[in-house]
This record gives sequence, C-alpha cells and structure tokens, in this order.
Amino acid sequence: MEEKIAVPSTSPDPQPFIVPQKETLWGFVYLRPRTEKKFAQKLTDRGVRSYLPLIRKVRIHNRGKVVSSIPMFVGYVFLEIPNRLYTDILRLSDVITLDLPEEPEIQKGLVEDLNRVRKFELFSDRHKVVVNPGIQPGMTVLIKSGPLKGIKVAVEKRVDEIHVIVNLNILGRHCACTINADELREIT
Repeated sequence: MEEKIAVPSTSPDPQPFIVPQKETLWGFVYLRPRTEKKFAQKLTDRGVRSYLPLIRKVRIHNRGKVVSSIPMFVGYVFLEIPNRLYTDILRLSDVITLDLPEEPEIQKGLVEDLNRVRKFELFSDRHKVVVNPGIQPGMTVLIKSGPLKGIKVAVEKRVDEIHVIVNLNILGRHCACTINADELREIT
C-alpha cells in the first residue's frame, strides 16, 4: 500500500515534508538526461517513496503564457528504499548511478537538506527563482553533465532564470548553445 506524503503548510515553520521510515535509507539516483519525471513515476508505480523537486518555468508564446514544471536538480531523483532494493533500482534502464549513504549523520543531513529544498520549492511557486545565479556572462565554466561533460566553455549571456548561452571553441570554430545553468560549475 502506497503511503501518502503530507505537503507542509506555508507557515514560517512548516512540518517536515520528509520523515524517514524505519529500516529505509534516503539517497539519490543520477539518471539519463530528461528522464526525471518518468523515472519518479516508475518509482511511485513500484511503491517506492521518491521526491523530485520541481520549479515553475513560465514562457510567453504568441497565444499566451505557458507554465511548466521542470526539475530543480537536472538528472536527479531522491528516493527512500530499504538497502536490499539497491540492486533492483540500479538495474532500471534510466539509472546511471545510485547513492544510498548508510551513515546516520549523513542520512540526517540529507533529510534536513531535502526538507529545506521542499520549502524552497514552495517558495518558488510564488516568487521568481534563478538557478545557479553565480553563473554570469564572461565567466569560464565547466560543464558537469551530459554529452559535453568536462568541457570548459565561456558564458555568453543568461537567457532566463534557468538557461544560459555558452560559447564552445571547437577546431577553431565557435559554437554557441543553450544549456541549463544547473549543469555548469564555476572554475575558480
């Protein structure tokens, strides 16, 4: 039987969204690109508690405003499973890696962080949120994931709260592409 997860109130100190169950561990799955929502649904269908933090994206088209929800952390879904299900989850087709820390202090910190993420997610429903605001035009950054992982690129401009245009120099040619700011890391 699937357990209902209570959504916290919007009061200043809402109840925790995630309350750990006995004999289970919270962890995260790193997935193939653009499979987060489908994978979270697979977990729900299997009776596994999961959390996919989403933020709103608003786009204006010629016929009006389009509002959609996109993952806050590209490529990641958080889940709670008994340790014995580790290999079953790891075998699912979209999974690249699964991290399920067993140390109690790491578990406690992860659950606290996920509850803070949930509060931020609720905040983003009413307020504009910028993903990775430290990424600014003129910076050189490293791509953290996807087919261009590990490549240094120059940030040209921010397109919106989520996306930036980067410039990549390949074989003496410049190629510009739009990429999610969450997939970039500042080089210090």
